[in-house]
Amino acid sequence: MTIMDELFNEMEARLTKLGMSTGDNKVEGKVEDIEKKYVISLPKLYKQFLSRYEEVEFEQEIQFKTIENTLWSHGDGFESLASFFVTSDGTNKLETKIEQYYERIPTSIFPIADDSAGNLICIGVKDDEYRGRIYFWDHENELVAKVMLDEDLKDVSSIDNYWDNVYLIAESFIDFIRSLEMKNDNIVEDINSKIIGINMSSNFMEKMRLAREKLEAKEKREK
Repeated sequence: MTIMDELFNEMEARLTKLGMSTGDNKVEGKVEDIEKKYVISLPKLYKQFLSRYEEVEFEQEIQFKTIENTLWSHGDGFESLASFFVTSDGTNKLETKIEQYYERIPTSIFPIADDSAGNLICIGVKDDEYRGRIYFWDHENELVAKVMLDEDLKDVSSIDNYWDNVYLIAESFIDFIRSLEMKNDNIVEDINSKIIGINMSSNFMEKMRLAREKLEAKEKREK
């Protein structure tokens, strides 16, 4: 048995212990197609996870502790896990999420899951500094929102050098899996007090588009 086999068995045992129900992924080649389309190389264990599981659901609420505390951390430093993104069709389809956030997160990271407030859990896919590590991306402090609000961003030339809303969760995918645990019933999270409601109207989407164009124009000027 190889080290990768041992890590996969450990991951599967851990997820099963957490009460995860799954559906086998019967379609071959989906993960490789994603890598080719977005010109990335996914870490091997995460690729095996995607290839193995077509659906991922937990019977109870799941939480995890981060290396770096985020603005969303509970008093004990925990974050919540809502769902993993998968290759099958549905609300958690991976490619849909990639397209949704493609121009909003640094290209060095790749969305793999989310929390109950719409923030992302990402995995590093480029550069030795980031590759394989797991990150938390805070949607309320994202660059596009700051551009929309005309905030001063003199030191930011592109989305790739804006990391003010990105926090380190774990050093690897298996470390992230190891950190997952069932949420205690006595932990009360007033998530509504943290979420800023946004009306996703056509006017808002137009502002998002203009903000992206403004960022792209700034990046071209500085090249």
